[in-house]
Amino acid sequence: QLRDYSLADLFRARSLIDSGIAADAARNATAAQRARLTEMARLGADLTADPVGFRVLDAQFHGQISEAAGNAFLLTVSGSLYALAVDLRRRASAMPGVLDQSAADHLAIAAAIAAGDSPAAAAAMAAHVDHIRTTTAQAAALTADPT
Repeated sequence: QLRDYSLADLFRARSLIDSGIAADAARNATAAQRARLTEMARLGADLTADPVGFRVLDAQFHGQISEAAGNAFLLTVSGSLYALAVDLRRRASAMPGVLDQSAADHLAIAAAIAAGDSPAAAAAMAAHVDHIRTTTAQAAALTADPT
């Protein structure tokens, strides 16, 4: 459970793991997986006014990247990390501009994977996780008990 770890610990782990997964996906994804990721990123850009729909697609997008990486263990690890702090992510997704940023991040990640550019995919994912970390911390601060 997240209460046993800090948000900083969680997002450091996500950055390391998810960036590596994105790099592997750029190396290993099939043409169909590359096309699907591009399609999902484009669909996400159309869902920024629908937080629930975007969050559903977001989970699928990250799962598809993990699947394209070709490592079943990392698919499980990444999914577990993704599930932590989901309540805070739900609150953060209602904050102005958060989903627009995530959609732009997803487009950059998908483009790098589609191009087979592992360093760019890793960098785009690291930037995305950093954006998520920042907005999740903001959501946590807004909902913290002041007593």
